[in-house]
Amino acid sequence: MKTPTIALFIILLALSHDAAVATQLKATSLRCEHRTNPLAIDAAEPRLSWIVESPQRGTVQTAYEVLVASDPKILSQNRGDLWESGKVAGGRNTQIAYAGKSLVTRTLCFWKVRIWDNHGNVSPFTSPASWRMGLLENKDWKGTWIGLTGGASKDLRPAPYVRKEFSLEKGIRKATAYITARGLFIASLNGKRVGYDVLSPEWTDYRKRIQYLTYDVTPLLKRGANCAGLIIGDGWYRGFVGFGTQPNNYGDQTSALMQLHVEFADGTEQVIVTDQSWKGASGPILYSDLLMGEEYDARRQMNGWDKPGFDDGWWQPVTVFPSTTARLVALPTEPVRITQLFKPKKITEPQKGVYVIDLGQNFAGFVRLKVRGLAGTEITVRHAEVLNPDGTIYTTNLRRAKATEKYTLSGKGVETYEPHFTFHGFRYVELTGYPGTPGADALTGCAINTDLPVSGSFS
Repeated sequence: MKTPTIALFIILLALSHDAAVATQLKATSLRCEHRTNPLAIDAAEPRLSWIVESPQRGTVQTAYEVLVASDPKILSQNRGDLWESGKVAGGRNTQIAYAGKSLVTRTLCFWKVRIWDNHGNVSPFTSPASWRMGLLENKDWKGTWIGLTGGASKDLRPAPYVRKEFSLEKGIRKATAYITARGLFIASLNGKRVGYDVLSPEWTDYRKRIQYLTYDVTPLLKRGANCAGLIIGDGWYRGFVGFGTQPNNYGDQTSALMQLHVEFADGTEQVIVTDQSWKGASGPILYSDLLMGEEYDARRQMNGWDKPGFDDGWWQPVTVFPSTTARLVALPTEPVRITQLFKPKKITEPQKGVYVIDLGQNFAGFVRLKVRGLAGTEITVRHAEVLNPDGTIYTTNLRRAKATEKYTLSGKGVETYEPHFTFHGFRYVELTGYPGTPGADALTGCAINTDLPVSGSFS
């Protein structure tokens, strides 16, 4: 009697193992246009991708089914009011083009997928992922390009600061900001920076195409008084570019464009845009250029300039600049961010008062300075890839690029500074004018690059 019992046990064990394997077949890492839950897609037929996972060796996908809905409640019923692909035979799991109803500006889409494999298993539907269509045409932008008029000369000039206070009188459900610049921008809401990206938007031929960035800013807003702020940099639009080291390559006036959609709990919406009602002023950024570097005077800081209630009585009305015939397009990838930090490996003093910091490797980025000193003290930061035989920095290869930051202290306790609209390729940093002797905590190297997810590494 024991033999049949053992045999039955083995059969049941095998069946339970097969069932367990079947339930472990799954699709993961859902992406739309290579991104996870993107906030702005301007492809008319967005492409969907996923990864097949199974503990069973030799597993391949043999079919898939995609559902796309306008509401997660609809999707939870395994229905797609925007697109139901049906069961599609094949092993493709990348670049599956959406083939449902036409999608208009700011359409919010929720989607999921299930898959079949060559062992006869079918996965459960994935958890929902999402994407949102961006501002698909230039006419969808309701604001105007704004900034401060500067001379048409090729000189370096201060970065404009522009601000706008506004009121939100209802409970906020969702808020999305769309921002771009002919130049570069740093945005803030109620004194907090919008996003962690740097050097945005990225370089394009501004005569044909200008990228915009999209942010979920819901946590930065509140019921009642709010304030939006933008700092505008020269960037590739107006700054020094190329071996000729000439500025004004695309224009001699920088400007920014912003559109903030605030969705309220009652289903209504309020849109705040850049227009003639904004005000502007110059501040502590005396200039900031990709090749030349930046000069920043902390004594000119305007504390609270991007918060409601700030006294902007001395600020001037902004300049409204002409629109553009270039197409405004959503950033198609992750933005540039700080992705790695480097601490000093070695600090030397090849000449009296001239300190050279070795950060250990060459990288693209800038340095974050930490210092305490008297108001008006000026620190100069220069960058280099190699050293001269005497230990000083070698900069001949930079040609006309100065790659230099100048920082003037406010004298108010410990000050932390990093440049706003520039970057350099370097390993070594030269500090002059530093009050005292810099220690290892005086400087941090900030490496920047497109913040793509890591797909593999060597060890």
